[in-house]
Amino acid sequence: MVEKAVLECGDRRISLPVLRGTDGTPVVDITTLYRENNVLTYDPGFMSTAACRSEITFIDGNKGTLRYRGIDIENLIGTPNSFSSIVYLLLKGTLPSETEHEEFVRILGAEYDVPEQVMNVIRSFPRDSHPMAILIASFSALAANYHASRIDPLTGAIIAIAKVPGIVASIYRHTANLDFIQADANLEYTHHFIRMMFGDMDDAHRDIMHKL
Repeated sequence: MVEKAVLECGDRRISLPVLRGTDGTPVVDITTLYRENNVLTYDPGFMSTAACRSEITFIDGNKGTLRYRGIDIENLIGTPNSFSSIVYLLLKGTLPSETEHEEFVRILGAEYDVPEQVMNVIRSFPRDSHPMAILIASFSALAANYHASRIDPLTGAIIAIAKVPGIVASIYRHTANLDFIQADANLEYTHHFIRMMFGDMDDAHRDIMHKL
């Protein structure tokens, strides 16, 4: 039996379905409310509105709860190769095995290089520009670079994620008047980002930065 909520509006009683997720509060589905009943809801800031269904993230700000794919965020702290492993979790739904992680890092590494058109966009900005303005323009240029490509959404997400360290690091080095650093496809994601930002470091400093 479908659970219902009844809305009284004037002399009308409007029946609306109630949805329940795997966690959290019940949700009244008002999708058809305006179309079938010519009634709108008023919810400034969408403080009582669930904007979408998500299999990826559950958030309860009042309780301080954040879950990725059903796993409490505090239980992900200390995950081996935590950043790239959690990216894999978000994309694929499970934490990777050691073999799966190695393959995922290899796939990311193959996409580390940032297209020259994007690098030219970064170079075109004054060095005192706000980094966010450069970042927005860079991703617009990146999207244009793949405009004609027929790639599935998952592949597109992996490509974008792989380009982030190179783009962000290049923006930092441009605004700091430093030379760009060539990507190294053999490095794990966070080590790659640190190297692109600050250059080669000894093992002790690299491990400290990686833990940060």
